[in-house]
Amino acid sequence: MQWGMMKAGAAVAISIISFNMSGCGQLSDTFSTGQTAKQKPIALTSIIATTHPKLLWKQQLASDKKIKNDKVQLLILENILYGAGGSKISALDKKTGALLWQEEVGERITGGIKGNQNTVFIGTAEGSVIAFNAKTGQTQWIALLNSPVLSISNSKDNKIAFRTLNGKIHLLSANNGSVIWQRSHKTPTLSLQGASSPILTGPLLISGADDGSITAYETKTANKIWSIAASNTNQVAKLTDLDAEMKIIGTTLFTAGYHGRVSGIDMRSGKTGWSLPLSSHSGIDANKEALYVSDETGTIRKLGLLTGNIKWENKSLLGRQPTAPSIIDRSLIVVGDSQGYLHWIDTTSGKITGRIQTNKRRILLPVTVDGKNNTLYTINTNGLISAYSY
Repeated sequence: MQWGMMKAGAAVAISIISFNMSGCGQLSDTFSTGQTAKQKPIALTSIIATTHPKLLWKQQLASDKKIKNDKVQLLILENILYGAGGSKISALDKKTGALLWQEEVGERITGGIKGNQNTVFIGTAEGSVIAFNAKTGQTQWIALLNSPVLSISNSKDNKIAFRTLNGKIHLLSANNGSVIWQRSHKTPTLSLQGASSPILTGPLLISGADDGSITAYETKTANKIWSIAASNTNQVAKLTDLDAEMKIIGTTLFTAGYHGRVSGIDMRSGKTGWSLPLSSHSGIDANKEALYVSDETGTIRKLGLLTGNIKWENKSLLGRQPTAPSIIDRSLIVVGDSQGYLHWIDTTSGKITGRIQTNKRRILLPVTVDGKNNTLYTINTNGLISAYSY
């Protein structure tokens, strides 16, 4: 396998959580707020602002009803921003927020949005996978996976992968939706309903599972290359769902899990280089310089890539359920919180340098950053998409 050609990325995990006592039941309507609700949100303190965000536009998605699924991601392709709420997928002009097209799929969207320059993909609670023309919204194909779709991989070499509630990973043709191969992973009796997105990288498909394990398959053959088992055999302690988005830096995979650990894993061997006991189900982001993580208390940390050592901690957002950090550039990261605020944080000092409130509803997902245009996008629980310059 040619690992030297792999590009930098990073591995993370974001949760959609509801307790499933029977293993493979129907997808619940109850989803996680992203962090424990035990602690009341800490009051914000004054800051010395050196970052000055400006609202560019706002656009309400299909409904003002509370979005239950905090896993459906925004996606930027060229000049288009894609978003979904309820049973509708929308394409917006990323500069103005103008609606370009919108499609009603008739089923609740629970996975995606992922895609390439030609096609965007979603999955539904009924087990449907739908591919749309990225420019027009015309349906290109539909595949039926017979179980609620939890997450979707990146598209690579005309292939795309899907994780479903029944524990299966499905590799499909991105061109026509035909099944290339499928593999099953036993779903634990007591599990969290959620799923990190699989990753297609180099010759591998890497996927997490509800028991906290991670498996790398050879894309061409579906052969298992390596697997990391959940280390704790206690049934409750194994609720570690790897639900944040996995990303890659060089040949290292970084992961985070609820009631679990943040880890750096060598993708060539599947061996864990380091592991830090840190519970996160909102997730992490990483670049070549550091890894950033929001834990279940609301503490935000900067970690070293090689050892996981803590560089700094920011406890000014305790109880505010911050999203996973999103890296803007070498000097700034940004998080959203449960009160609708965005916070810009200096990567050197760990101090908040800018703040703005989108509305009073929780920001669902890690902020989507368009670094080329100094713009970022958020979505709140009422389906409001907002664009800000910084």
